[in-house]
Amino acid sequence: MTARATERFNLRATPEQVAKIRAAVEIGNERSLTDYILSSALIIADQRLMDRTRLGFEARAYNAFLRALEEPPKDLTRMRRLLSEPSVLERQNPDVAAQGAETPGRQAT
Repeated sequence: MTARATERFNLRATPEQVAKIRAAVEIGNERSLTDYILSSALIIADQRLMDRTRLGFEARAYNAFLRALEEPPKDLTRMRRLLSEPSVLERQNPDVAAQGAETPGRQAT
């Protein structure tokens, strides 16, 4: 079952922009100007979202990435100290420190 379209977009365009879009609609398979604009916007939205949510590698880089994931974690003394000491906010406000102690992965101080 397809969801019913209830939302509305309003936009302004120059006559030249409208003419170009209408010409594309005429040579395309879209039923209407609305279908064309919506499908075009969705294609671009999918591309942008994919750029932010998918991680792509060439085969060689992907194999190096997998090897790095399998490596044991390095002991980063300074990082361990940073995560175990109270933050500036925690030192200024004890309530924040109490909340921070409940955060997973954060050591209570």
